[in-house]
Amino acid sequence: MTQRFPLPQRWLQLWLLRLLNLGSVWPVAAQTQRLDQMSPMDHGPFVSSTLAADPLNPRSILVYKGIAVKVGAASDAVMVFDTDLLRVATAWTGGFIKWYPARDGLQEWPGPDGFTHFSTGQRPGWSRNQAFTDPRSRPYGPVPAALGAYKGLYVHGDKVVYSYTVGASNVLEMPGFQRVQERPIFTRTFNLSPTKESLSLHVLHAGGAHRPLHQPGRLCRDFGRLCDPGGVGRRALRNAI
Repeated sequence: MTQRFPLPQRWLQLWLLRLLNLGSVWPVAAQTQRLDQMSPMDHGPFVSSTLAADPLNPRSILVYKGIAVKVGAASDAVMVFDTDLLRVATAWTGGFIKWYPARDGLQEWPGPDGFTHFSTGQRPGWSRNQAFTDPRSRPYGPVPAALGAYKGLYVHGDKVVYSYTVGASNVLEMPGFQRVQERPIFTRTFNLSPTKESLSLHVLHAGGAHRPLHQPGRLCRDFGRLCDPGGVGRRALRNAI
């Protein structure tokens, strides 16, 4: 037994209309789509993102949870803070961030858009025992809370200030940039609360060095700032940059 179901009247009208227009050509206006939706956007003074040197190679990831901050009077330099390792991961001059067009810049990891001046490697930016080995069991995620923890950031005009802890000390850090006799100089300004223990700061990898450049120093309990007796660390840092 065959049962027939009548076509709805609306379907029948559309079917007949299609038959009447088989030989016609429907003009379609050409639509242009911008390939890069992210670069022209005004991102403000900072962007939070994973950054990689090669968007298709996971081994080229520079930082998993990075905050890229525009620094300098002309915002022509960038410093990237790693909220997991509490370090400055890398810094460059030139452009801001290089986005890739796939899925409007959301499919692939962005990366530096300029000349990279230094990086620090995948190790903590601070130490409580002068050792900078990575205490994590995986190459991502925050360091143990006993070492430190990222709290957030403050924005004042075009300035960005990170807030985090190292041991029992509360740290405020402001990245900066200036040119001295046309030479690019990246700066980090700190405000630390008093603590009874010595803290070491991992500054950067010096070119041609076999180990990270850092200055253990001591923490002045009365002013809550890093002391550098004799200016040894300042001289070493200036020569490295």
